[in-house]
Amino acid sequence: MQKIHTSTANARKNLLHETTSYLTKNYDLVVIEDLNVKGTLKNHALAKHISDAAWGEFTRQLEYKSTWYGSRVVKADRFFASSKTCSSCGVPKATLPLGVRTFHCEACGFEMDRPQCSYQPG
Repeated sequence: MQKIHTSTANARKNLLHETTSYLTKNYDLVVIEDLNVKGTLKNHALAKHISDAAWGEFTRQLEYKSTWYGSRVVKADRFFASSKTCSSCGVPKATLPLGVRTFHCEACGFEMDRPQCSYQPG
């Protein structure tokens, strides 16, 4: 049983290192959202998955590797309405319900599918 746990832990560490290295080597700017992790852990349906994601370690690795590879990491404020703001022209929408799966900007006509979460409450 210990071999399985060790193997899983090593696979997670490896994925974190490979992903953070890839991002900092290939992109000049990496933007991450400053999430309220403590608050999200109160959702018992997601708490284990959120804890397993190692967001703190992911952020730590991005920050030190960005200095190695000359990229920059920016933390977007948790209250910034990124999903409501057009990525083409920067004009924000007043409202955008979660059920709307396509973003359409009335200002410039830009359209984009919104990513879907695989989590289904139930």
